[in-house]
Amino acid sequence: SKSNQHDKAAEHIVKLNEMSERLFGNSDAEDNASTLYYIGVNNQRLQEYEKAINYYLKSCDMRKRLVRDGGDHKDIALSLYNISYCFDKLDIRTKRRLNIL
Repeated sequence: SKSNQHDKAAEHIVKLNEMSERLFGNSDAEDNASTLYYIGVNNQRLQEYEKAINYYLKSCDMRKRLVRDGGDHKDIALSLYNISYCFDKLDIRTKRRLNIL
């Protein structure tokens, strides 16, 4: 089933994130930012929008620290777009709880 495939994909990406942390530590690295982004993508596909937002924000924050040209970067823009998409998909109770409204 599609859900099972998404679960397996998410499981592999979490393993990738753990491996990335062992290899790079907690330091800012483009590979770490990409891994966080793709975990967000998988959560978004699973309609786990709150989790997706969390990973997109982590990825975006890390990329902002890595960018040296004033903070503008296509990957940051893409993360911000995905964050806004996920916020839009949240139900009204979750938006209130997260203080988005």
